[in-house]
Amino acid sequence: KKKVNSSDQKKSIRKIYNKLHSGICTVSLYETLMQHRTEYIYFRTDHHWTDLGAYYAYTDLAKALGKEPAELKSLKAVTPGNTFLGSHVKATVSKETTAGNPMLISNPDKVTYYSLPKGVTVTALKKGDESPAEIDYYDTETEDGNAPNDSYNTYDCAYTVLKNKDVKQGKIAIVSDKFGYGIAPFLANNYNEVHIIDVDNFERNIKNYLEENKITEVVYLNGIMSANTAAKTAKTDAMF
Repeated sequence: KKKVNSSDQKKSIRKIYNKLHSGICTVSLYETLMQHRTEYIYFRTDHHWTDLGAYYAYTDLAKALGKEPAELKSLKAVTPGNTFLGSHVKATVSKETTAGNPMLISNPDKVTYYSLPKGVTVTALKKGDESPAEIDYYDTETEDGNAPNDSYNTYDCAYTVLKNKDVKQGKIAIVSDKFGYGIAPFLANNYNEVHIIDVDNFERNIKNYLEENKITEVVYLNGIMSANTAAKTAKTDAMF
């Protein structure tokens, strides 16, 4: 077997956790995702997880938050049918493979998402806008070639709020890179409001935002690459 030129993710996670304040509760998703590694939890050609992978992460997170996870069989899966080639293809472009790795190109990905709970409405503040507006969370008209994040209409938003009228209490904020968009719809089964704060687009003071919206629970959720990228962590620091 050829050795992959990559650092140990598990060691990296432990190192990050060891630097956190003792009052912060950590939820490692590593073992759960490993248990499901033979399933389609990550795209073949892209570094993002699928919504199935996000669901398994949600089950661990919900339990840590004292919530009962929604059962997968109770959720409606939707597969629009379009295919795409993700970030790994561009990463494998070379003199020998000018279009990218042929094995990746011959195995394009499809997106499957899970419908929002019936009582959920979505509002979002797009970057550059002055006020939030109601939106559809998913883009159901994506075409072949669209990246996985194109299936979310929230991609260029500073923040997005999922409000479930059928859940009477609980507000939670997810401060995240693009991985947060996959997990937020599941949490809408457990909370009256789920706020997604996009670290790439949010330009306010996060403490003020949390106080204004009376949010009492905050989850920091990032992919391993974002957590180890100085430019990404600097964006998080800038919110304070």
